[in-house]
Amino acid sequence: MCIRDRMKTACPTRFVANGRRSTFRVTTESGRTNEATDNHPFLTRDGWRELKMLKPGDRVAIVTDNPVFGASHGWFREVPGGENASMKLLAYLIADGDLSGNPVFTKNEDEVRDEFMAVVQLVGDDYTEVLEPKNGSTFVRVKGCIRGESVVVAMLRDVGLAGKLSAEKFIPARVFGQPNHRLRLFLNRLFTCDGSYEAKGVVSYSSTSQTLVRQVQHLLTRYGIYGRIRPKYLDGALYGAELRITSRDDVLRFIDEIGFFGEKQARAQAGRASVAAIVPNPTQTDRVGPIVFDRIASIEPCGEQEVYDLTVEVTHNFVADDF
Repeated sequence: MCIRDRMKTACPTRFVANGRRSTFRVTTESGRTNEATDNHPFLTRDGWRELKMLKPGDRVAIVTDNPVFGASHGWFREVPGGENASMKLLAYLIADGDLSGNPVFTKNEDEVRDEFMAVVQLVGDDYTEVLEPKNGSTFVRVKGCIRGESVVVAMLRDVGLAGKLSAEKFIPARVFGQPNHRLRLFLNRLFTCDGSYEAKGVVSYSSTSQTLVRQVQHLLTRYGIYGRIRPKYLDGALYGAELRITSRDDVLRFIDEIGFFGEKQARAQAGRASVAAIVPNPTQTDRVGPIVFDRIASIEPCGEQEVYDLTVEVTHNFVADDF
């Protein structure tokens, strides 16, 4: 919940099932979505207003600095090498792994590929490294080093990622409960593979999985980093999504708090001084403390659904889907 522009945890004191009701999907310009009934209140610059009173172009409050969510420090299974090794493996394979069989990781940067191979061995598996002469790519295929199932394959199956295609990939729910230092490691390696630092001082993250990009956007709120999502098209068809971090303070916070590994981090650090010298545009984002007032892009009906009410004492508000 939010109180005096600060986030804190709270336990709902009442839960009410309201049956099936017509619902509407609210999408903001930053790419966030929330499904609610027409009488559900949203926080605006003018106070709380029911959804039926809102229209595209109006601004609603989005939480972009949410350090309090996440409670579980456990991992999916006992993995040799510890949870940090698991976080690196999971990030690398979500980003650049073929998960259709025994996982295959593709990366031409030696430092990144060497770390992946080292972590595979650390958790108790082995690998085969193959250079593809036709395109110059280097593949690393994971394999169990003892009789029985690969540790990495078992981990992927535990979290529901085994066999997933690129567009189907997602961040497992258990990851969201990890402490900040493990999430930072996970995001660092994820951006190392699928992210970029552009010459104009913009940080971006792209994937064919729109779910994955939305989850990355949400995880960045742990560090107060605000990013916008835009769709990506190929030959006129929707191909995926891209998250872009563009404001000076958010880019600097990303470089300092998350960063990259290897060559991309060197580029980001080299460009940090020029980003820091940018004079911030006060109208770039309508920000108050941990809240950005994000413009509504669309409000669309999304059918009847089971809906519920929560009662939160004192503040009588809660955060859902960053709204």
